[in-house]
Amino acid sequence: MYRQIWVNPEHTNYQKIFWRESPNQPLLTYRLKTVTYGTTPASYLATGCLNNLANEQSNNYPVACEAIVTDFCVDDYLGGASTKEKALQLRNDLIKVTRQAGFELRKWVSNDKELLNDMPNEDNTQLLVLDLKNDVTKILGLIWNTQCDTYQYNIQTVDNSENKLTKRIILSKIASIFDPLGLIVPVVTLYKLFMQKIWQMKLDWDSELPKNLLLEWQKYMSNLHLLNNLKIPRYIMGSGNIHRLEIHGFSDASIVAYGACLYLRTINEDQVCTVRLICAKSRVAPLKTISLPRLELCGALLLARLTKKIITKLNIQVHEKYFWTDSTVTLAWIKSSSAKWKTFVAHRVGEIQSFTSVSEWYHVPTKTQTHPT
Repeated sequence: MYRQIWVNPEHTNYQKIFWRESPNQPLLTYRLKTVTYGTTPASYLATGCLNNLANEQSNNYPVACEAIVTDFCVDDYLGGASTKEKALQLRNDLIKVTRQAGFELRKWVSNDKELLNDMPNEDNTQLLVLDLKNDVTKILGLIWNTQCDTYQYNIQTVDNSENKLTKRIILSKIASIFDPLGLIVPVVTLYKLFMQKIWQMKLDWDSELPKNLLLEWQKYMSNLHLLNNLKIPRYIMGSGNIHRLEIHGFSDASIVAYGACLYLRTINEDQVCTVRLICAKSRVAPLKTISLPRLELCGALLLARLTKKIITKLNIQVHEKYFWTDSTVTLAWIKSSSAKWKTFVAHRVGEIQSFTSVSEWYHVPTKTQTHPT
């Protein structure tokens, strides 16, 4: 992508390189005339050119140009449409617009093979891997299986017979678990808590773990492969003609961690209800002791921030939003003026109230009620 973009000639002096074929030859000076990978502004310049292209063609291809602005991450496009006809038109318009700037789109994947039938690209595939490579564990990240339209995980079995496990190795293994949507937050949180234990022991980066932590780590890793059995539906809208969409968010906390998750609840014309997890996020409690009500408030704030970040990106018309917490103290804080409370609570309540409406917060019992069959 970068090599398709010319740099203004007056700026090529900032992209000089020196070269010679052998030590016996004099040094030659070259000026790179295109955007160069590795320079600080490269990504910004490439994205700026893409957005400028969309602005220039917005009158001719409004839908495609809006997708270029909102659904591109540098040179990767991830988007779709509500019907096959609209998706086909979007695909063709994207190709036309980007081709005008020398950007040839390739490596197409889709959950519908018909959208790829007339594509000449030999790189077409039925499996998209969002790969986070790691030299230590080489664990692949999130996988989209287009045949069944599900997200899956392909985590390799880890050899528990390693002679030496250090803080450095443990951190690299945890970082290799790629979970951008938080779909396996309960698992990732366990590893975060384990890492916090190591920090509390103040071990050096290359010091071997004590036996009790080593056994605990081996237990976690022996079960990690079970994540490969997960198949999480990618499409969250449900089936049929949807006439009502609701967002339901939940937050909770314990003395060791807190978290939040968002669900989309849809109801179609036949009154069939579908609930799908959108995303989730968790954080471990700080080492400095904080009361449980304050941690519950931190969980509510995490939910509010998650809502602000995600809902606008969904590009759907939400009819109602509901945010649930089992903490009556947190609800009392949120439903009151932030000026009433001390600094810690006031700042967080103020931010929650700026992202959500007070009327959207509700109480959910801590213990689920069982109903007689």
